[in-house]
Amino acid sequence: MSCGLRLLAEKLPNDADPFAYEEVAGAVLLIRKLNALTADRAYREFLIDSVLIPALKRGGESGQHGIFSGQPTPAASDVEAEKDHP
Repeated sequence: MSCGLRLLAEKLPNDADPFAYEEVAGAVLLIRKLNALTADRAYREFLIDSVLIPALKRGGESGQHGIFSGQPTPAASDVEAEKDHP
């Protein structure tokens, strides 16, 4: 089943956390692009069906904010530096 049909056929939980999508999809596609590897439709469908949908279906808050959320969770060293220099 194509990813579009699968997305229509499955209902994600109301508390689905977008962290998996924001971090995994972006990172995987960027690394593939940087290494001149394909990210064709078949690859993207496999990524969505086997990794992203299961992660999103898990539901619940991850406690993290992805890089594309507008408020990514800073590294611990960034948090410490901010405490020292508010």
